[in-house]
Amino acid sequence: MVLIAGGVSGVTPGWGSDEAGRELPSVEANLGRDPGPALLAPVVLGGQPPGRDLEILLDSLLVSVYCTDRSVHNPKITMQEETSKSTKEQILQTACRLIHRNGFNNTSLEDILRESGVGKGNFYYYFKSKDELGYAVLDRLALWTSQQIGQEIFGGGEDPVGEIFHLFDLVVAMQREAGCMGGCPLGNLAIEMSDIHNGFRQRIEEILASWRGYIAGALTRAQSKGQLAQNLQLDRIADFIFAGVEGAILVTKVRKDLAVLEGCLDELKQYVRRYLVS
Repeated sequence: MVLIAGGVSGVTPGWGSDEAGRELPSVEANLGRDPGPALLAPVVLGGQPPGRDLEILLDSLLVSVYCTDRSVHNPKITMQEETSKSTKEQILQTACRLIHRNGFNNTSLEDILRESGVGKGNFYYYFKSKDELGYAVLDRLALWTSQQIGQEIFGGGEDPVGEIFHLFDLVVAMQREAGCMGGCPLGNLAIEMSDIHNGFRQRIEEILASWRGYIAGALTRAQSKGQLAQNLQLDRIADFIFAGVEGAILVTKVRKDLAVLEGCLDELKQYVRRYLVS
C-alpha cells in the first residue's frame, strides 16, 4: 500500500498510469495548498509495493510517498515542508507589501493575518513577535539590495562610472513603474523607526551602508582604472551620491512628479562627470 500525503478530496483520476495500464490518482490539486490537519489517502496499486520508478516520479512532484516497506521511503522534500515554506513566505510577502505601503507601526498584525489568510497560531509558529517579522522584512530588503544592486549593477565590470549611472537609470525606471508611489522601502523605515527603535535603526544602517558601499567601491575602481582624478575624497563623494539618490526618491514621492527624480539624477551625473579624467 502507498500513502500519499494530502486530503482525500484532492485525489482525483487522470494523473497517469502504471506499467500495467492502471490509472494512478492525481496529486496535482494538493500541491501548494495548506492542507490543515494531515490526512492520508490510501491508494492500493495491485497489492504490490511501489517500485523505484514511481518514487522518483512522485519525488519530482514534491510529494511524499509512504509505504509499508520503510526502506523505500526516502523523499527529497515532504509536502509538509513545502507547505511550511509556502505559509511563511505568504506571511513575509504580505508584510513586505503592507509595511511598504502603510509603514511598520500603521500595519497591525491583524492586517497581515487578514490579507495573508494565515491564522494567528501559524504566525506565531514562524515569528515570535511583530518585531521579529519586521527584522525578517529587513532581511528580505537586504537580500534584494545584494542581488539587484550588488550583483546585477555593480558586478565589477570595465566601466565603474557607467555602473553608477546604471543605478540612477534603474531608480528612475522603478519609480516610473510605481507611479511615484511608495518611495524607497528602506528610506521609509529609516525615517519612521530610527528615532524610536534602536534595533531597527542598527539593521537599517547596515543595509544602507552596504548600498552606499557599492557606490564607494565603484568610485574606487574607477579611480584605479584612471577614469577619475586621483586627488578626490571618494568617501565624501559616495555619501553625496547616496544621499542625493535617497533624497530625490523622497521628494518625488511627496510631489508625485517623476521629472523631479529625473532632474536630480541628471544633476548627479553631471557632478560625477566633473571628476572624470579627460
